[in-house]
Amino acid sequence: ESVVEETAFAVDENREVTVEFITSLNESTPMTFRAETRSMKVHPGQFYTLNFYAKNNTGVPLKAQAIPSISPGLAEEFFKKTQCFCFETQTFGPNEEKTMPVRFVVNPKLPESYKTITLSYTFFDRTNNTEN
Repeated sequence: ESVVEETAFAVDENREVTVEFITSLNESTPMTFRAETRSMKVHPGQFYTLNFYAKNNTGVPLKAQAIPSISPGLAEEFFKKTQCFCFETQTFGPNEEKTMPVRFVVNPKLPESYKTITLSYTFFDRTNNTEN
């Protein structure tokens, strides 16, 4: 498991960026999936942890991979995740529920024109996928 080191940034207390969280499921993925909050105001340079909730809605084991995307696209290089369930395929037992944290920071070098960053995750069912 690769761990990205937390780099200390100077926290910009005078600036707030709204980070929105959107969750979705690929059409046939039999899960419940949501963020614990829809949006939060963050100070660039400060690390935050947000929990996501996921549940396997079937009576059989499930493997699923969350694919992240960030918009606007140019903000992606300034949004750093040090911990994320999207880094690897998640395995759920029958009807298993999980709380999955994401730890992130917005780099203070994010241009001033960016007021809102949207982080979205889509879970894909990988149960029958033979690849890793």
